[in-house]
Amino acid sequence: MTLMNNLMVAVTVLALLPALIAAAAADACAAGTAVTIDGKTYGTKYLVTNPAPAGSPTVKVTGTSISALVVGTLKNGSLFWNSSNPSAGPGGEFAFQYTMPVVGLIVGFDTGCFGMAQGETRQLCIPADEGYGSQGRPGIPPNSTLVFTLTPKTVTPPL
Repeated sequence: MTLMNNLMVAVTVLALLPALIAAAAADACAAGTAVTIDGKTYGTKYLVTNPAPAGSPTVKVTGTSISALVVGTLKNGSLFWNSSNPSAGPGGEFAFQYTMPVVGLIVGFDTGCFGMAQGETRQLCIPADEGYGSQGRPGIPPNSTLVFTLTPKTVTPPL
């Protein structure tokens, strides 16, 4: 291919990227499973898009530490958060590190992580009332449905 053809392919892929992200977000919201913890069902849904290897540690209890790659988008595919960072070293990415529950974080993120296994890729579809609600945040309009794609690199049960 010539340089011009390569550039045209790259531009086409970049132009299609928001539509692909929005389609993936719609899958999580339409086909996801509602989160249920201790008999309570939440509005947050999850969809495992890449299962973890058998026997992988899972998020089961308060105090579990997690290090995960995270991408956050609006339901329409607009990106508002990405833990990927090319200057972060080998692999070009860093992980968001937290311990369950994440005090002060949105309810849907905490509940959506319950049962997640190290090495899986999971999408969370979080309705506005379990996200930032009517307040919104910079880059997140009020009453927005949020979609997070998480890949836990480590899951460590509490000591």
